[in-house]
Amino acid sequence: MFEEILLALDGSDCAETAAAAALTLAERSGGRIHAVGVVEVYELSTTRERDAREQEAKERLSAFADRAAEAGVDCETDLRSGFADEELLGAIDDHGADLVVLGTHGRTGARRFLVGSVAARVARRSPVPVLTTPATDDAWSVETVLLPTDGSEHAAAATHVGIEAAADLGGSVHVLSAVEDDALGLDVRSSKVLEAQTRVAESAVDEAVASAESSGVEATSEVVSGRPHRTILDAVEAHDADLVVMGTHGRSGVSRILLGSVAEKVVRGASVPVLTVPVGE
Repeated sequence: MFEEILLALDGSDCAETAAAAALTLAERSGGRIHAVGVVEVYELSTTRERDAREQEAKERLSAFADRAAEAGVDCETDLRSGFADEELLGAIDDHGADLVVLGTHGRTGARRFLVGSVAARVARRSPVPVLTTPATDDAWSVETVLLPTDGSEHAAAATHVGIEAAADLGGSVHVLSAVEDDALGLDVRSSKVLEAQTRVAESAVDEAVASAESSGVEATSEVVSGRPHRTILDAVEAHDADLVVMGTHGRSGVSRILLGSVAEKVVRGASVPVLTVPVGE
């Protein structure tokens, strides 16, 4: 599925999870990993500190290359200096990457996927899918892929990627659609709106299930009521999902992951990796 995987390594616990995920994906798909380390020069006050950081990054990349070789995965390393998000975005083009894998937070110790973080900035601007990984002690394997959908063209593209991922990783999919009824009243008009939204949601999950089954992937589905990001996070726990695959935007037509979007809220709150798929995939 993914042939050129860009992996960001910074020595954080989240990056370790990202490394394990990248290796798993590359092993299953026969893809190549481009391991990238960025020395953020602007943070360093002395040449000695910069040299020390650069040496750490070189050793980290070398160690991962050895690990990839042991797993039979083709790996190239790339050491860069500058602003981490800009360098990673540049590396996507330089290496022809079709997937970026990185941790939700880095060595600064931030506990969440925050506005302004490297992960947030890369996910918002990347032209290719981005897999963001939280820190976990568990070996990464995928049995259940959660596929949220709202029936939009963008969600359908993400569903296609999610089904491919499940097929490659030997997992099943659980398709979820949420009907947001919080703002609706009890009048007849609101009731009709709710009925229409429910029909759209049911049609969306039925279409996704049919697509999965036609690809030989086992699929289940549900339509629930509630705020989309909350229902997705609840479904991760309820169905013991190992991966969430979703579009960067839905029916609203917003062209990027924006502050407060469903995608950003899910990445921020999920206990499992989240693969966000931009328009055009």
